Amino acid sequence: MAKREPFFARLGKFVAKQYKKILLVWLVIVSGAIYPAIRLNDVLNYNEMDFLPKDLEFHEGKAIFDEYFPSNATGNTIIVMQAISGLITSEENLEYIKSLTERIYQEFNESIYTVQSILTVFDKYNNSYWEKVNEVLNAYHNLLAKNISVLNQEMYRKFDEKINATEQIANLFTKYWFNFSRTVYYGKYNTTLFSTGPNATIYQIINDFTNFTEGFAITPNYIDEVFSIVNETLPGIETVNDTLVHEIALRETNSTLFNLLNYTEGITPEEYMQIHYPLLEYYASTWTDVFTELLTTNGTIIVDGGTITNNLYENSNYSSAFTSQANVWRRLTLVNKSVFTSLNLDPFVLNETLALLDLTAIYEKAAEFLGVPELEIEEAFQPFIPTIIESVFNMGRNPTNETVRAVTDFIVEIVLSIVTTILPPPTSIDDLPSLLTQWFVSPDERVTFVLINYNSFNKTSEEIDEVINRVDAAIGKLAHDLATELQLTQTAIYHTGDDFVMETWVEQAEHDARRIDIFTIVFVLIILIIIFASFLASIIPLIAIGSSIAISMAILWFISFGLEIHFLASLFLTVTSLGAGVDYCIFIFSRYEEERKNGKQKEEAIEIAIKYAGESVFHSGLTVMIGFGALIIPDFPLLRILGIAMCIGISISILSALLIVPSIILLFGECLWWPKFLQKALRPKRWFEKKQPKKSNDEQNELPEGAPRIIRKKKQETATTTAKEKWLIRFGRKVTKNGLTITIFAIILTTPFLYFAFTMNTSTDMLGMLPKDFEGTIGRDILSERLAIGDPTPVQVIFHNLKDNPLNTSVLADTGFLCFEITLRSNLDDKTAGVRLIKTTAQPLGLLIPYQDPYYLELYADFIEPYVSKKSNTFYLEIFLDKNPYDDLSERFVQELPELIQQIINEKHLDTLQGAEIYFLGLARGLYEIKKVTDDAFPIVLPIVIFGVYIVLFILFGSYFTPIRLIITISLSIGFTLGVMVLLFSFGFQVPIFWLLPLMLFSILMGLGLDYDIFLVTRIKEYYDKGLSNREAIIQALDHTAVIITSCGILMATAYATLMLSKLWHLRELGFAFALAIILDTTVIRLILVPAIMMLMEKLNWVGPKRLMRARHHDAEFLQKVKEKSSLKPEEKKEKEK
Repeated sequence: MAKREPFFARLGKFVAKQYKKILLVWLVIVSGAIYPAIRLNDVLNYNEMDFLPKDLEFHEGKAIFDEYFPSNATGNTIIVMQAISGLITSEENLEYIKSLTERIYQEFNESIYTVQSILTVFDKYNNSYWEKVNEVLNAYHNLLAKNISVLNQEMYRKFDEKINATEQIANLFTKYWFNFSRTVYYGKYNTTLFSTGPNATIYQIINDFTNFTEGFAITPNYIDEVFSIVNETLPGIETVNDTLVHEIALRETNSTLFNLLNYTEGITPEEYMQIHYPLLEYYASTWTDVFTELLTTNGTIIVDGGTITNNLYENSNYSSAFTSQANVWRRLTLVNKSVFTSLNLDPFVLNETLALLDLTAIYEKAAEFLGVPELEIEEAFQPFIPTIIESVFNMGRNPTNETVRAVTDFIVEIVLSIVTTILPPPTSIDDLPSLLTQWFVSPDERVTFVLINYNSFNKTSEEIDEVINRVDAAIGKLAHDLATELQLTQTAIYHTGDDFVMETWVEQAEHDARRIDIFTIVFVLIILIIIFASFLASIIPLIAIGSSIAISMAILWFISFGLEIHFLASLFLTVTSLGAGVDYCIFIFSRYEEERKNGKQKEEAIEIAIKYAGESVFHSGLTVMIGFGALIIPDFPLLRILGIAMCIGISISILSALLIVPSIILLFGECLWWPKFLQKALRPKRWFEKKQPKKSNDEQNELPEGAPRIIRKKKQETATTTAKEKWLIRFGRKVTKNGLTITIFAIILTTPFLYFAFTMNTSTDMLGMLPKDFEGTIGRDILSERLAIGDPTPVQVIFHNLKDNPLNTSVLADTGFLCFEITLRSNLDDKTAGVRLIKTTAQPLGLLIPYQDPYYLELYADFIEPYVSKKSNTFYLEIFLDKNPYDDLSERFVQELPELIQQIINEKHLDTLQGAEIYFLGLARGLYEIKKVTDDAFPIVLPIVIFGVYIVLFILFGSYFTPIRLIITISLSIGFTLGVMVLLFSFGFQVPIFWLLPLMLFSILMGLGLDYDIFLVTRIKEYYDKGLSNREAIIQALDHTAVIITSCGILMATAYATLMLSKLWHLRELGFAFALAIILDTTVIRLILVPAIMMLMEKLNWVGPKRLMRARHHDAEFLQKVKEKSSLKPEEKKEKEK
């Protein structure tokens, strides 16, 4: 039974026969792939957060937050303002903020949820102030409206009482004045009362003269009383006159009135002096004034103890006596009426009703609102109380509702004036408490910002993204244009914010990707023209690989219906396919050209190229696919789609290299090297055609070994032979001769760089990876460094399903203590970001409130409400850091925060928080989760890649050691590259190392880097199997592949180096790392270190299981050609003879 031909030999014959059909089928496939490939850009996703595994607690926490704390706000952008000179709260800056806010609402109203700034804080504080004032005033209004009518009725009841009391006083006073004056007159002028004292005769005389009408006769008791007053209290009867009678009437009326009231009402002296005596005194004073005005000033004297002629009384007979007394009584009655007319009893009523006006409730509410003692409120009210009482009294009897309302409004206005005097309303930013201004203005008043939140109401996620993409950049432009329009020359404006950073990242990535694609194609084309010295031959790999990229992208577009496609998948697919795919094409091309130079027909040359180079291409591509395929295994959608995309791209590139490139070569035939002048200009024969050294006469005669020849000195013969050898062969001999030295030197040289590689810190600092002059970075740094609250993007911690209500005093106490401990401990650790302040239920404005007092819970209710869910016992914290969320210190903080919180809860016995489900959210946490998932994937990817690559190489080479050696050398290249990366970018450019770089570098280079190793080692194995010694096989393989490998390396490195044209540091890092690693791999590693190690371990190179080891067969024709091209040294001859 004939031995079946190897697969790649059969494949070569198939292509040679069916190449036209292959091209036709390929053309149809490419035509169908164009539209989907173009549409791929429409579905690319640039947000790494969308690629986090769905089963992360982060996503679960996000779902809980969205359910229990729903909001229409989504995404934000920030306009940062920094005063170059002066204060940021100057009039022109505030006018800018006001104008910017108005313009944003005018132009983007439907897309905006809120625009917040120091002006909105002022407006909210001012509105809150007046809302609270109005709340207090409304309470006063309702309270007063109910009591004013009652008070009014009580006041007029008091008024009536005063009228009655006044009438009683008037009656007593008038009668006492009349009786006292009559008794004095008739006692002196008709009797000897004041000289001899009272007796029966005197009693009778006075009684008869004063009995001018019934009931008016002076009684003996009264005569005794008058006599007593005159003799005991006066100097003499002569001193009695009208003025003195006023005083005596007051005194005696006072005594009589008190005794009467004491007897009838049980009034005490204190009560009498407080209530009744002032009225009596007021009456007597008014009486005196009226009496003087009506009588005295007119010369009328009623009684005068000095001379009888001055008295108005008559005593000549009873008739004249009675007439005079009636006349006096009439005059006194007129005086009394005039007194009543001029009396104003309102003050007495008002004074007595002061006690009835109970303003305690008003004092309490005002004290609560103003935060001052009740006594201070009461003192402030005192000057206005008389006015209030008077206004109530002035409503009149039985006032209408309108009158009551008007007086109530009047009193409320008085209350308002008192409240605004004690706590004036804010009139400027300077009037705001620092507890509020700290959220938008830096302590030195040099920095502020405007925060714009977007509206997600009734919008899909795609519509939200479209809104943000459209509006965000427009707002940034508006901010800068408005500053120019308002000539804001002393204030710097910066546009920043999470969405702006991401959008800038996306736009820059898209722009760079388009530019990189163009430069990649141009550079690859130039290098291919240099390699092939033919324009037509140069565009064949580009056409083949370009079409394979189109097909790959079309496949990705169909995959996008089920999976999100990250932009890096498209970018790396293009770059890697161009680099690796064109390399594969060059491998096929170079072997084809080599066979053509050896005289083979094009069909046979293609068959040989596919048989040998095709096998190398296939296994090289297989190792690359293993490297990328390993990325599919970890549960990380970002790595998975990268792995899928790269596997698709490499697999299609392999098919293109094995089928399409050979088919195109056969199609063009001899026209392949058009135009011919390039071959002379670029001299490709120096690469593809080894110039034969001129043979000596002895060699031309082909003397058998041992036959006589012209004897030359051995030294001269060796020198001549060496001079004939090509430089690559001479180089190969030196390398293989010094294998141990080269290996040791390589290890020593690489070790320091390995240290930096293993101690490398990667970062998700997207800001740090943007250009240094990016305004978003500058603005964000200003906020983090200058604001009292730190960065305005907080870390959120959700406490879900607590045992108790979050607003219970015990829970608030534990929450406050937790916040205190987090702040304290984080600021003691300089290895993480520090906490500036925490907002939550117990400290809604960043400072702990007196939560034990229900009043303060009510006072801060509006601020507490957003932090508590109405659905269950769930609340959350907002932790503001002194670093932006992209910073490495913020990453370390969120990494240690879960353990820190649990430690505090356990150590401090915060029992109310025990057992709660705790989730951590925020941008910083999301970025940490991305990096953590990537870091967790590395231990999975690493062994899979190494094991998979080892198996492929083991099958390919049938050797135990050679695959290990290949993996070690490429690992040295990767480690060295990472070390250089750290030194150049971390220490040199002071930028963070992209978090995805180590994993990507390992996965890609473990595949791509092995391409060149496989290409070299397969050629060494081919020559070894044909009969050459290990050393000579290595030397000849170097001679035949060094230029091709280096050329391919330059091409691949150029493809990746175009990434360094990007303004994004992470793409620069990726480009530099891949370019350096590939250049290093295709020069130092492949040309020096690999031959050195293989020569050093030559006994182990091809040791393996017999089933996989190919039998060595001496190819006489091949050995003869090698002999012709290079004379063998004596020791090699002996080995060959054996």
